[in-house]
Amino acid sequence: MVPKIEMPEEATPYYSNVVIKGADRLFGRHCRCFLATDKVPSERVTEGKPIAANVVIKDSWSFYSDALDLEDQSEDRESGDEAEEADYEVGVTADMARMQLRGEPSTAWPDMGLLPAANSDHASMACSEVAMLRRIKDRLKGQSDLDGLYTSMIDGGWLYQPTHTKPALDCTQMIIGNLSIKQQNQTPFSLHVRYAMTPIGKPLQTLSSILELIVILYDVMRCHAAIYRDCGIMHRDISANNIMVVQTDEGPHGLLIDFDCAFDSSVAKSPVRPERTGTLPYMSIGNLARSSLPHNILDDWESLLYLICWTGTFGIQESGPAAMDNCGLMIKSWTARSLEYIANQKKSHMNDRQQFGREIIGNFNEGQADCWRLKELAEELYESLFYNDNLEGLEKAKCHGAVTVDLSKPREKRAFERKFCHVFDMSGGMDTSTLDSDIIDPFVERAKHAKMISEDLLSKLQKHAESARATLAEGSS
Repeated sequence: MVPKIEMPEEATPYYSNVVIKGADRLFGRHCRCFLATDKVPSERVTEGKPIAANVVIKDSWSFYSDALDLEDQSEDRESGDEAEEADYEVGVTADMARMQLRGEPSTAWPDMGLLPAANSDHASMACSEVAMLRRIKDRLKGQSDLDGLYTSMIDGGWLYQPTHTKPALDCTQMIIGNLSIKQQNQTPFSLHVRYAMTPIGKPLQTLSSILELIVILYDVMRCHAAIYRDCGIMHRDISANNIMVVQTDEGPHGLLIDFDCAFDSSVAKSPVRPERTGTLPYMSIGNLARSSLPHNILDDWESLLYLICWTGTFGIQESGPAAMDNCGLMIKSWTARSLEYIANQKKSHMNDRQQFGREIIGNFNEGQADCWRLKELAEELYESLFYNDNLEGLEKAKCHGAVTVDLSKPREKRAFERKFCHVFDMSGGMDTSTLDSDIIDPFVERAKHAKMISEDLLSKLQKHAESARATLAEGSS
């Protein structure tokens, strides 16, 4: 019999009988979410009379990765350098799927003595959501305009299980014991976490209008921008599932949740897309194609554009795969066949203005009230992302579109010159002597201007949100 351990004085008990997300697979994060309260129920709780929840509890497993070199950490620790000791960090993969997709073995298990403290607020501590939320809460405090727009962790962390001696960290090693290095390379190392968060949001599908949707999207993306700017954290999974709605007396506002796929962009070793992060059909082309270009903030904006296009086509209430039943729309290809196929389909749609307008924007559901607003918003975000006019000359040409061009091939060079004849002196053709390479990848080129483009995108979204908010105010007066 395993003995019980005494509950620490500072621990808070929570009560729940409402599951809002169950684990949908045996492997992976095995994520579960519950509505809960820290107040003892005053009467019997039943299915028909659920608890009055004031928090969301999330229970999941995170997977260890080789984000930082443990051997180097050991050497640093032995040197006794206290300044370096704060950075003894390890990483956790965004999903077991990372290892499966790469076809490579997982990293060997960590030395348990090198794992950081469970209450570390360094986001690279495991690329774990716990650490991310601690950093966000600390660095955004005082910015009252962002209150309630991001998940705030109020309790919890790593889980410990009782043993015959002392509580032990609930992890792979505790469950199956020590393995040989070969076995460790074949078995992902995972850590069990559980934490309580506020506020409680509702799905996007609960919105009643496109006007509200636009306001919600702006709330979330201005919060997203602040988290990246002030916390150095990229979300990497902008989707309908991770944007929630919080109803208040002043009206609904947005809530950005789920930082399981997020990454600390301030660490020295930025990931070069070690895994595909995101949710179909909102994944960026770079993620789908497993680009060698590191994930940047424009990937998240690209995901937002796809979310708007999806919602414009199928409506706010019809956002899942079932929405595509019996329809022959081209946007359906964003969830078809392989990820590489989807990447190529999106490249085709995004590379050509006319094709984007005809096959995507042209199929928005006009039966939705204010659908024209989503159309205009999608068109403006598309232009900023793929054909930004704030750039000039050759830089402008290199950043346009979604298809890589090889200028060493005469046919591709002539097509490139024709497309951007207004940029070049066509009497002598294009002078490629100033280019570093004959290969022009617009995603690589745009990444050099990510800050300017992302600010332009947020400004355009803000304009549409202010117009939508004003219309809502007129309707309620």
